[in-house]
Amino acid sequence: MNVFIFRPHTNKTHMKKQLFTAAAVLLSVCGYAQTKGTSALGLGVNTSTSKYVTAENGVISENTNKISSFNLNYGFFIKDNTKLSVDFSYGQSKQGLVENDNYNEAKIYGIGLSYQQYFPLTGKFYAFAGGRGSYGKSKQEYLNNATDRPEITGDAFGLNAIGGLSWFVSRHWALETTLLSAGANYTKQSQTAVSGSSASYKNTSFDLKSGGLFDELGFKVYFMF
Repeated sequence: MNVFIFRPHTNKTHMKKQLFTAAAVLLSVCGYAQTKGTSALGLGVNTSTSKYVTAENGVISENTNKISSFNLNYGFFIKDNTKLSVDFSYGQSKQGLVENDNYNEAKIYGIGLSYQQYFPLTGKFYAFAGGRGSYGKSKQEYLNNATDRPEITGDAFGLNAIGGLSWFVSRHWALETTLLSAGANYTKQSQTAVSGSSASYKNTSFDLKSGGLFDELGFKVYFMF
């Protein structure tokens, strides 16, 4: 006589398989953001306005300083935790008595190339370090009620070491901020002759300093795909 013994499938074994599968899925989701072949599209925006009031001989004047800057970035992970990116920047500022058309206005256009290496800290937080090369074209005008309106144009080149913090919120979204920037910058400026005058000048400068060629944006938002 043959005797068959049936052993029921235990819930413990089934639970182990489920936990293993869930852990594998979680790791794949968390690690997807920094893996080779991932693209990252980023946008940064920064705006600020400050005002101060002065009184002289009974005349009250309100000076305004408005700054707006925008940054569009595309990055590609050439290998796990290593990203190359290109970014385009635009900034504008107005300072002076804007309501009386007596102020100076500056605009800057820039392009930059960056290399970033990411290092895990805890959970979805990563530190990054790398380098950035950049070029910027600026134009500054002094607008007032007088006929003389000088215009200053400039070219700026920068090579900087950068470092910061990234938070990979989910599989497709991340926040990033630059906390450290130090390097070398070269600037060349020239002023065109003002109306009724032949005055003009050219100026070049080179410096080593902390802080980048452009003021860093507060943070950037990235969409990864």
